[in-house]
Amino acid sequence: MRRDKPDGNSKQLDAAFKSYGASVWLLARPFDRLIGYRGRNILVEYKDPRTAYGRKGLSTSQQAFDATWRGGKVQLVTCVSDVPRALAFIEDSVDQ
Repeated sequence: MRRDKPDGNSKQLDAAFKSYGASVWLLARPFDRLIGYRGRNILVEYKDPRTAYGRKGLSTSQQAFDATWRGGKVQLVTCVSDVPRALAFIEDSVDQ
């Protein structure tokens, strides 16, 4: 199986999620991480905005997956300041 090169900001983003008490699990496909927080899970895609590929956002196959996935919407995270928003998405889903 082909392994994509990790995003240059992945270690920093992993550390940011963990600093909030989240569990971080590396995925191969279709997205970069499975994040567990307060008894809930989200799929997270890391993108590095310093690269042309990262600035493009979700790939066509990722967009197709996200459109048909019956779980929660994938959270796109590009920087440490995106982490609280992604975790708030989990908290908002608990309230529903």
